[in-house]
Amino acid sequence: MKKDSILLIVFLVVASENFGFSQKNFQSGFVIRLNGDTVPGYIDYRNWNKNPVSIRFQEKSQRPVVVLTSDSIKEFSVSNEKYCRGVVEVEIEDDASVIYNIDNQFHVQLRTDTVFLQSLINGEKELYYYKGKNGAVFYYIKEDNIYKLLVYKQYMYDDEEGMGKSIRKNNGYVGELIDYFKNCSNLVPEINRTEYRLNDMMALFNDYYKCMNSTPAYQKPKDKIRAEFGVIAGPNMANMFFQTGTSIYSYTTLMKADFSDPLSASGGLFVDFVIPRTRRKWSIDNDLMFLSYNARSHQENYESENTYTKTDISFKYSYLKLYNSLRYRYPIKDFSLFLNIGFSNGMMVSGTNHKRIEDVVTGVSNVSEGEALDKIRKHEEGFILGSGIRFKKCSFESRFEKTNGLSEYSGLRSGMNRLYFLLGYRF
Repeated sequence: MKKDSILLIVFLVVASENFGFSQKNFQSGFVIRLNGDTVPGYIDYRNWNKNPVSIRFQEKSQRPVVVLTSDSIKEFSVSNEKYCRGVVEVEIEDDASVIYNIDNQFHVQLRTDTVFLQSLINGEKELYYYKGKNGAVFYYIKEDNIYKLLVYKQYMYDDEEGMGKSIRKNNGYVGELIDYFKNCSNLVPEINRTEYRLNDMMALFNDYYKCMNSTPAYQKPKDKIRAEFGVIAGPNMANMFFQTGTSIYSYTTLMKADFSDPLSASGGLFVDFVIPRTRRKWSIDNDLMFLSYNARSHQENYESENTYTKTDISFKYSYLKLYNSLRYRYPIKDFSLFLNIGFSNGMMVSGTNHKRIEDVVTGVSNVSEGEALDKIRKHEEGFILGSGIRFKKCSFESRFEKTNGLSEYSGLRSGMNRLYFLLGYRF
């Protein structure tokens, strides 16, 4: 089950990459040409995880879409994000996996390139961000209209005394930041604690502006996880089955029976967390639902008219279930199609099971009653796979669930298959 879910997740990721590149997402923005002219228009916003090499731009006069690079514009802005052309030093990346390779060189091997830097903070002191094609992250400051790299590198250190290898850091950026913020010496202890990562850098620059009793002219809005709340409800069909390798009559009776519940209601609440920088395509979905299961089975085994056995078994249980899944949405104008895969966990709220056996031997009847299973699993675990369609605040989903069922006997395995048809509404 886990192997299948991993393969499906990989499929969703690959499919989303292929679909995502073919979709257009033009939003209002502007570009600044090399001569300083500002041109309003529409930019194909890709919610870039890595800094773009080029952008697709259309002027508001409905001219054809053109591809612009750092050779043709010096700045562009879209969706509250700003990118500036910069001639900067970046680390030499020899292969696709260089970010994961650590050499034994203390110094950073650099080359000069013209790229789009993302503005993080603009004002008296400025901070920029660049993530290259191989995933390496660099931070830059601006001084005298020159973008300066904040140096950071991990390297492998060979101990001279034969104690083995260890990973060390070239934290050149610490001294560079101390010099950059020299008019606020109170920041030195914080600079020494600042890690080479986004949150730390942003916090340091904000503290500088507090120290100077001023505010930045621009600050990139923080990427936030968006939460969406709503209700979900609909019918489900369930079928429980048993498997055993023994010939015990009570087990084989369960194995041969049909425990289908043709229709039951289910419903509850959900909260979905939309993952930042995925153009709202990826989300973590969480549903809390109440549902019931009610099934009966009747079996007859005849040897003759006066010798036979009739067996009636019933199961009636209710559950509070939590469904956690990864969802991918593919928008098509006002609609969107989605696929999701995940896991379910259910706690039994209440329930009973009953078995009645009537044995008739040469016309003499003997009736026995009791529980069909006296060891019942209270915690049900499962795997879910679903697909559906969403229109504005409303959604419809068809969901399949496979769980481990009711039996806790080692010699009697159980399983439960459910098919849901769910309507959802977002507040």
